[in-house]
Amino acid sequence: MTDKKYEILKDDNKQYNDTTVYRIKALKDFYLVKAGELGGYIEKESNLSHDGDCWVHNNAIVYGNAVVLEDAKVCDHAVVRGHARVCGKARVRDHVQVVGFGEVGDNAHVSGHALIEGTVIGDATIGEYVKILDSSMVEEHCFLYGMATIRDYSLVTGYASIKDRVIVRGDSVIGEYATLCGATFIEDGEIKHYKDALTIHPVGGTSVITAFKNKHGEVVVSENYGSQFLGTLERFRRVLEDRFGYADSIMQEYKDAVEYIMKFFHLDD
Repeated sequence: MTDKKYEILKDDNKQYNDTTVYRIKALKDFYLVKAGELGGYIEKESNLSHDGDCWVHNNAIVYGNAVVLEDAKVCDHAVVRGHARVCGKARVRDHVQVVGFGEVGDNAHVSGHALIEGTVIGDATIGEYVKILDSSMVEEHCFLYGMATIRDYSLVTGYASIKDRVIVRGDSVIGEYATLCGATFIEDGEIKHYKDALTIHPVGGTSVITAFKNKHGEVVVSENYGSQFLGTLERFRRVLEDRFGYADSIMQEYKDAVEYIMKFFHLDD
């Protein structure tokens, strides 16, 4: 380890979640930090490496068994706790929480009010109220915004773009140039291209319908209609018949949606 680059100011402390955290002060110049500059708060030295250009800025907090190392930066009011790691040249800022065994590494940027308990690496960019839960991973050049949630060991990779209220679950894989938006959900999906998924909304006033390919190459349908539906296109047809009958005017909107899905995925060939 190199010489210490900061000291802990025991007299400058505060309580956070029943833990005492202490302000840090730079002892030498490194990166854009100048000797004497005050940083954020840590609980103990193991929370922030003395090697590299890593730093905790502003009012950010790192505590528990969490660690910031290499050239990573934690800024503003962000919190890193539990067994989380922020490493590489990653940037975590605003009101982000990195918790549990979460990791933000490489050149990833996480901002807004995002919650990270999975892994965010590569050149991924995450903002607003996105949640990366369980052991899910976001990597490469992905962009995630809005209130999107990735959970259940799912993987988002390539140049995928996910926004709004999309929920990705059930060990799904979203990759390449896939684009997902709206108040929809994907379960057990394998979407590698924008042609692997189609969202239609509103249908029948408020319904959001998404047709997508699953890991078996089958086209399945998810629907947010108060309760959630997930199943084959044929099963979806039967559910609609039970719900609306044949004469209901709303039923025609659904029939048009189903017909468009069939054309989109060439199921009518």
